[in-house]
Amino acid sequence: FITSNTNQQISNRLPEEYLPEVEDRFPGALTKQCVPMDPLLWRLEHYQDFLEARRNLITTKLNEFMKALISEPETKRKYDIADLIKLGENATLEFKSTLQWDVIQQQQNKGLRKSVLKTIAAFLNSDGGTLVIGVDDSGNVLGISNDLALTRNSVDRFSNLLTTLISDKIGVEYSPYIKIKFKELNNEQICIVDVDPSPIPAFLLGDKGSEFYIRFGPTSRMLDAEGTHNYINLHWN
Repeated sequence: FITSNTNQQISNRLPEEYLPEVEDRFPGALTKQCVPMDPLLWRLEHYQDFLEARRNLITTKLNEFMKALISEPETKRKYDIADLIKLGENATLEFKSTLQWDVIQQQQNKGLRKSVLKTIAAFLNSDGGTLVIGVDDSGNVLGISNDLALTRNSVDRFSNLLTTLISDKIGVEYSPYIKIKFKELNNEQICIVDVDPSPIPAFLLGDKGSEFYIRFGPTSRMLDAEGTHNYINLHWN
């Protein structure tokens, strides 16, 4: 795809003239657009051959994309959660006190759920990471007993709630890259969410539409439309 301004600049020049200039200015750009790199195919008399070659490139890319969606990611993380918590929050580790229990108002607050989902989406769009629910920002283990009370003290119901939130707000297609487990630490139950990097961008459904988050140091940041576009091109291409 090109902008109208670029189209006007190209005008009636031949592809064999302007395509080499594009490659010189933006190395790799033609390959990302599935443009065959054989200069002979850029000549008008070889246009049909160009189309056939590009169809093959596009087909290959689509097949790679579909394969990535159904491939089960390898489990690489092996760690002791207690040692991990001692490291403190960073680009691939974040703590959340609760999923939906408001520790200030001492009642359920469904608005808190988004904070957890933002972190998961940001991990998917970055280098992956681990979210620990039941631990405060300072690394103190609080447990999720209050959250569990809202799900009839059932770990399975808590897990199902979190899974449903992820499916509804981020997308069920990302489930192979998210693993939820529970562990007892300091006599408190905590929830650990391991997230692998996603092969495709992950958007979070917000109140006003889709939102795009990435990890920036120990925080999750939302990008605007231009920032999202640029990040996707840089990160996945």
